[in-house]
Amino acid sequence: MRILFVNPPIYDFAAFDLWAKPLGLLYLAATARAWGCEVMLLDFLDVHLYNTTDLHAGVQPPVLKRFGTAQYPKCPVDWPLSGSPPPRTYYRYGISQHHAVEILATMPTPDLVVVTSHFTYTYPGVQDAIRTIKHVLPHVPVWLGGTYAQLCPAHAQRHSGADLILTTSHPHEFLQRVAAVAPVKRCPPPKFASFAEWPAPALDLYPHLSYIPWRTSRGCVNSCAYCATPFLCPRFEETLPAHAADAFLKLYDLRPAPDVAFYDDALLVNASKRLLPFLDHVCTALPNLRWHTPNGMHVRCVTAPIAERLYAAGFTTLRLGLETVNPARLASTGPKYAFNDVARCLSALTAAGFRPNTIGVYLLMGLPGQTVDEVRTAILYTREYLGLNVKLAEYSPVPHTSLWPAAVAESPVPIAREPLWHNNSLLPLRSPTFSQEIITDLRALAAGH
Repeated sequence: MRILFVNPPIYDFAAFDLWAKPLGLLYLAATARAWGCEVMLLDFLDVHLYNTTDLHAGVQPPVLKRFGTAQYPKCPVDWPLSGSPPPRTYYRYGISQHHAVEILATMPTPDLVVVTSHFTYTYPGVQDAIRTIKHVLPHVPVWLGGTYAQLCPAHAQRHSGADLILTTSHPHEFLQRVAAVAPVKRCPPPKFASFAEWPAPALDLYPHLSYIPWRTSRGCVNSCAYCATPFLCPRFEETLPAHAADAFLKLYDLRPAPDVAFYDDALLVNASKRLLPFLDHVCTALPNLRWHTPNGMHVRCVTAPIAERLYAAGFTTLRLGLETVNPARLASTGPKYAFNDVARCLSALTAAGFRPNTIGVYLLMGLPGQTVDEVRTAILYTREYLGLNVKLAEYSPVPHTSLWPAAVAESPVPIAREPLWHNNSLLPLRSPTFSQEIITDLRALAAGH
């Protein structure tokens, strides 16, 4: 069976290629290939696909940045909802539909197309991709999975245009569905009982990689009130370090890249048994890699020995997840750390050789019931007292999280009915507290202005 896997374009006010590849989709592709399927990939967001077709379609070219990151190709589009549009430019990010049609026309005809999805509020990109696919391949079934499909399955069923909505990301369940529609019956699909048994993501389907995104675990040990990971992936599972390192080195031989980004939600949990042995294996063979942690590390897990190992391995982009420094807020949203953990973490990192002004700390603003003073205090504590860079993020309400009912009750716009309102950039239209002027002031404070 031949399966085409598709990463759709993004419709949003802002989007950036921060070492972002559709790992969930690529795991499914790898498991399908391991079962004997022929797999293909079309990634609308692959900056290396941009060509003159996109230029003639009015798509601005990508801009390559440090460490393999990039600004996606983009073009302005109309805001999808009726009424007054938000006072910001809305964009479509990715290669043009014309270019996608050209690529699809040159591919062997698939028996099935599987499209992934990003945040709930970027679903217009899913509609875009599925319309394009059905235009070229009108008789090929299209399945939709990913975050939007799992969090908003009823909305996806009504509005995406897909023939089937996948509400699980587990490869065995996916392959069972594929087996049920396969034109030729073959041996039953492998079960892949644990994440440690999954094949490495099929990143080799990309002709060129500027960076390698990687996971050594799946799920998280925390249950934060604003995060959907406990719903999307209820079990915390880990790879076997030697097996994962071998898979990484095989991929590197095919697609070498100097930068590696970990997308674990709990990278440092059980680090001595998982991450550190993995780094030992890989760094022995490839000592000059740069490592990045865009998802944020748990401060309570950073010890002096771990910090020393991270520095020696070449960790370059360090991000820590604080989210709030208000004790009551921390207790109510999920106590990820204690305040003595923060000082101990910072001391360990600086003693290992990391400079404080190179360490970024994620803070949230706009949580239901949160005050402006609470956010201001967190910024000043992080920037002035700790001396760390503040990465301020607007809260995005996410279905199936503990904070979702409070977000729905507080919002003057229909976030329960329309996922476009989940967009973090629309916080001023959802929140009675955080106006655009206040957000601008807080961002200036976070930047030290």
